[in-house]
Amino acid sequence: MNSETFYWWLGLLGSLASLIGLPVAIWQISKTRRIAEAAKDASLETQAAISRNLLLSDVSNCTRNIEEIKFFTRNEKYESALIRITDLVSQLIQLRETLESSNQSHQIEFAERISQLVIVRVNFEKKLTRLC
Repeated sequence: MNSETFYWWLGLLGSLASLIGLPVAIWQISKTRRIAEAAKDASLETQAAISRNLLLSDVSNCTRNIEEIKFFTRNEKYESALIRITDLVSQLIQLRETLESSNQSHQIEFAERISQLVIVRVNFEKKLTRLC
């Protein structure tokens, strides 16, 4: 076998390896991309679940503060109620920032509730001023 024939066979073998290797490489790239997308989706789902759990915790804290406000008001402990109202306003503002992605009507309604709570706080402050 002369060198020309050897190089011809070697070139043919290289071409065959390329023809086989290219589809394998494309298949591996596609498979890797699908795995990366699945990992990204799982990460987003986990992040959403954590956000939901934190939101539930925040809402639970707000509910607890509302119950304490009611209790303090019934027992005429207006200073304590005022402190809880201030805490609740702060929590609701943080909660509103968490819900930034919600639709416009929910944001408006939420802002109205915070405004109403601020009015209640001002009324408590006035009542406390009169009592002192």
